[in-house]
Amino acid sequence: MFPNARIERDQSYLNIIRMFGEKKIEEFIEIVEAQKKSAGIARHGGDPDLFVQNSKNPNDRFFVEVKAEDLSAERRYKDKLNKQQCLVFPLIEKYLNCQVRIANVQIISDRTIGG
Repeated sequence: MFPNARIERDQSYLNIIRMFGEKKIEEFIEIVEAQKKSAGIARHGGDPDLFVQNSKNPNDRFFVEVKAEDLSAERRYKDKLNKQQCLVFPLIEKYLNCQVRIANVQIISDRTIGG
């Protein structure tokens, strides 16, 4: 979704169009931007953090969104999907036929590990 990456032909953008095809990605971006505009949410954001692909089976691939839950005593919070992600992730699964998996990472205090 990063317009500058598309314009500058950034390597990450080139990798994605190699996996899905440039026409499909450009059509997907148009759909997403129209949906965001319709929902009244910001154009930027909503992209998953990682793209994973099996080198031996290119069709075995998925996106990953990492969410953190801080369980340390200093500060506690739980990262949640934002509005853009809630809109974009189902569209990725529908139009790109590629699952988006959520990885929940728990942050704990150093003192908890060492005992």
